[in-house]
Amino acid sequence: MKTAIDEIGNFLDSIGVSSDKERELAQVLFKTVECCNDFYIGFLGRNRHMIDDMLDYREHKLSIADVTVDKFIKLCDNKVNREIFELTFLQKFDSDSVSLIDKAISKGKTSLIDIFNNFQKNPNKNILKYVL
Repeated sequence: MKTAIDEIGNFLDSIGVSSDKERELAQVLFKTVECCNDFYIGFLGRNRHMIDDMLDYREHKLSIADVTVDKFIKLCDNKVNREIFELTFLQKFDSDSVSLIDKAISKGKTSLIDIFNNFQKNPNKNILKYVL
């Protein structure tokens, strides 16, 4: 029996998602088969490069997301949580990135609220740029 993860993987293979950057972005964008269908119907083939189609889909998902700063803080439970960050910002975070963000917050250089508010101003900017 195929799982959703298998179906998503098969979908990504079938449309030619192969580069590391595309795979990283796909990991945060395609959590369900429905996401794959939405992307296929509404975004695949719009641009010359697949990564641009995926970035358009990311913008679309961010535009319909209902995450507020209060919801984000509550989900994080005042901790830097990789899964919550990926879900909220639709960006891949590795353990080094999470550690860097956590250190910046604990040293008072930034806060979860600042990170979220800066992201709201420019969702296309990498979250780490707000921390560095």
